[in-house]
Amino acid sequence: LSFVPGVLGSISLHAAGEDFILKSPARPIELLTNILIDPAFASLLHSQPEVTQIMSTHVDKILRNRPSGSTKLTEHVVDCILEAMRAVQKQAAAYPAWNPVDLQDKTEFLA
Repeated sequence: LSFVPGVLGSISLHAAGEDFILKSPARPIELLTNILIDPAFASLLHSQPEVTQIMSTHVDKILRNRPSGSTKLTEHVVDCILEAMRAVQKQAAAYPAWNPVDLQDKTEFLA
């Protein structure tokens, strides 16, 4: 999983690659951001905490190397992140209210 952001970043450094990423029916950037918030991937991401840092490094690399390029990819990345944040907010709303003195395990709500 840790190599995927680098591959997407390398492809996106060129206009043709950016078009490929944006027009891909697989929507790889959206898929990758969804993995970051999916509880099913929590143990994998816990074992590879560098994945989020790798992603941000490659987004930064694209923005620095294509400052005069299209903003469509940047807008797409921001849209994917915002959508992921909305999904986290929705998940959090379904989780029971936190009570610091309640010691009951509530992890079943994450499934």
